[in-house]
Amino acid sequence: YEALMNDLESFKKKYRIIDDILNLREIARLLYLNFYVIATTAFAFDSDIDTVAKMNVEKLRKRYPDGFSSERSMHRDEESK
Repeated sequence: YEALMNDLESFKKKYRIIDDILNLREIARLLYLNFYVIATTAFAFDSDIDTVAKMNVEKLRKRYPDGFSSERSMHRDEESK
């Protein structure tokens, strides 16, 4: 928890985000909403969230065999998508 709070404070300072915009309650709400949408979508495709997560990890490992890089993610070949 303390490490998360330090990371959030560092993030806010780095990007000068107003405290009211980025708070733990809002982050928790957005994470829940994202999880709900992913789970609902997986269910609609007759799957489950674990399967979707595993498939996504496999896709990312193929796309970034040397590890993730923000720079490479913005400038990747179309065929590697």
